[in-house]
Amino acid sequence: MATQHIENTQNKAPSSDCVKTAIHLLMGIVETACEHESDLELMRLVNFMDLYRTYLAHVLMQSSADEAATSQSGYTDVVAIDSLVKTQNVSFEQFISDSRLLKLAAEAASQECGIAVAVPPPLKFSANADIV
Repeated sequence: MATQHIENTQNKAPSSDCVKTAIHLLMGIVETACEHESDLELMRLVNFMDLYRTYLAHVLMQSSADEAATSQSGYTDVVAIDSLVKTQNVSFEQFISDSRLLKLAAEAASQECGIAVAVPPPLKFSANADIV
């Protein structure tokens, strides 16, 4: 299904909103990597990025499915609202600091590749980090 989506969009230019979102997400990853450089060796960062990609793909697919259900039925049912609340789009830093989201992404990645994907421990903020 993902291959079909890629084939259908190869000849289309991404919308400006799509490009802005991609830039924003990449900036968040770079900022987090720089801020937590001492806590993120390369392979740990790559693992987090791959799980974040999986997480975002599932959030976007869920949002698209909910939008399609809403447009077909004319209303959004409670289940769709609940699933959107449970799968909010979060920043990279929020994602890698949340064990629940890491677990969800690892489970989705396990289903995608057919092997068990280990849940990495969440990033712990250092004592001198600014937590808002």
